Amino acid sequence: MAAPWMKTIEACGLDAEALRALVQDEMAQASVLRLRGVTPPGEPLPFWRSVGEVLGPSCDVVEDSVTGQPKVVPGAWMDVRFEPDRPDTYRHHKVGQPLHSDGAYSPADYADQIALFYLERQARTGGESLFVDAATVAERARAQDPALHAALTTLPVQFGKVGAGRTTPILSTRNGRLKINWNYFRVLPGQGEAVDRLREAFRRFLEDMIEDGAVTCFRLEARDVVFFRDDEVLHGRRDFQAEQSGERLLWKTYFLPPAQTAAHRSRTAAAA
Repeated sequence: MAAPWMKTIEACGLDAEALRALVQDEMAQASVLRLRGVTPPGEPLPFWRSVGEVLGPSCDVVEDSVTGQPKVVPGAWMDVRFEPDRPDTYRHHKVGQPLHSDGAYSPADYADQIALFYLERQARTGGESLFVDAATVAERARAQDPALHAALTTLPVQFGKVGAGRTTPILSTRNGRLKINWNYFRVLPGQGEAVDRLREAFRRFLEDMIEDGAVTCFRLEARDVVFFRDDEVLHGRRDFQAEQSGERLLWKTYFLPPAQTAAHRSRTAAAA
């Protein structure tokens, strides 16, 4: 029997050493690991960053909230914070966010990054997280629309943002694991009618999956954390109610497998 792609564990009472061992063990197989009930002894962000580094070095390159340009901030996390005056970006808005990969347009050297979400503050209502793994997407597409499945697995698509980019089929296999790479808004224009058709067809397909309850939906609570392999799942969120700045606040950071450390150091130096 295949191991479950997502696991939720009540980790109350575990110290940092025990959590590092747990995360390393579970993420060897799972694509998503949700941990609940942990109360860090000090500041939560440095604590969880140190736990996550059992998976590989942490990434110090973050996106500027205004320009979208990469910048180096050692030890930094990116905030996904509701801001009432920023309806221009999902990162700061309260509308639902479509299923996507965070690093869809990142260079291939970053393809295996593992993300960590830490929820500091949840909205009064709404804001449920959505996750679906590559295998579930592939199986549904194969069964319901073989032509779509063929395009997802064979047609190269170029994704890009602010100078960074990657070209890959949306579904592929790497190192024996099924991978998925997708962001509707980062599919670059001018790639021909086949890519245009695929872009719209896959958007509708994923919307139908959400409508049909074919994706995993759960509501994070304050202090919950989620580790996930960004190249093996898509994630999104439902809309939420908020009026004041920071009413919903999630922090995220990323870890790279040791094999990608050299490439990361080179890009970090270039972005500095």
